[in-house]
Amino acid sequence: MQQTSGSDAGSPGDLLRRAQPVLDIRFEKIYGFHIKPALGATSGILDAYLESNFTDSFRIRVGRFMPSFGRESLQPAAALAFNERAFSTKQMPIREISGQIYGEVLGRTAEYHLGVFSGPAIDSGGSRYSIPGYDNSTDFSGRLFARPFQDSGPNLTRGLGLGIAYDYQTQHSQTAPGNWGLTVFRSPGQKSFASNSYDAYAGLGGERIFPRVYYHNGPFEVLGEYMLSRRGMDGAPATPKVGSDAFQVQFAWFVADGNKFLGRTMPGNPLDGASAPTAGAVQLLARYSELSIGQDAFTNGLININRSARNAKDFGVGLNWHLNRNTKLQLNYDQTSFEGGAPASADRPSEKALSSRMQFAF
Repeated sequence: MQQTSGSDAGSPGDLLRRAQPVLDIRFEKIYGFHIKPALGATSGILDAYLESNFTDSFRIRVGRFMPSFGRESLQPAAALAFNERAFSTKQMPIREISGQIYGEVLGRTAEYHLGVFSGPAIDSGGSRYSIPGYDNSTDFSGRLFARPFQDSGPNLTRGLGLGIAYDYQTQHSQTAPGNWGLTVFRSPGQKSFASNSYDAYAGLGGERIFPRVYYHNGPFEVLGEYMLSRRGMDGAPATPKVGSDAFQVQFAWFVADGNKFLGRTMPGNPLDGASAPTAGAVQLLARYSELSIGQDAFTNGLININRSARNAKDFGVGLNWHLNRNTKLQLNYDQTSFEGGAPASADRPSEKALSSRMQFAF
């Protein structure tokens, strides 16, 4: 349950942001089946796939799932540090019908993912995009992530991870206007601040490259990500590949001891009623995230400068209280400034959003 309020963040109110039960079934420690529906404002099936874990270095997954691209996009909602994902994550590939091979190599210090993705795209609510021609195209995606000092070297470097992901998109939408298949950019307060003109539509071809760095040492974590995206668009005299760039730097620090458990945090001293009163684990957060949209999108009339910002900068802080393995309280404050997005090429007013969440995960 999430509550959001603040300047230009819409009316205060409660929102059932996510309800995502998960069913995992395993057969003989090799084969598995996973299904995750979404309940809430929109309902549908998020993930549904079969998996074969033959060896640590060779595994196969087939079905509908999220491409292995960035850390935030792959994390379950229950494990997110902030209530909303950063600008860089919001430009990543979404769920499709897919086939993927992956595994851990080099003494489990590196992991790889190679996948082919096709069919109708599925958004975060489990809803299917109805895009003419979308079902007949294919994307190719690859990811490599390494922890080179995990088992050797000074303790200070063992928590360092470096990764890069790339995908090439052949998917397109239609040959007539209607905004199909194009990204709508939203602020942490869930307000749209940039969208394409009605006359614009996704053309053939596109690519994304995504380097990232991750580091943790005891209770301290740092995540840095950069997304470079180029997408074919039609609807103007010129048909360029329109670019957008986004990055984030995120810091997290556990004031009280906490351990990861199935992607979530297990407090060292949980508040469970079975022992003396304790505080659980408290986590402090800070994040800077920025998005820039290429000038070609505006000069070619694909995006209207009078209603879409060309740049957004967000600074957010947060406090997470992990009472126990299953219960988390979150409080976030985000302030986002914009360049453009108002009539006469003026700047859109800054957004100030305060959001809180009570989360139960089992």
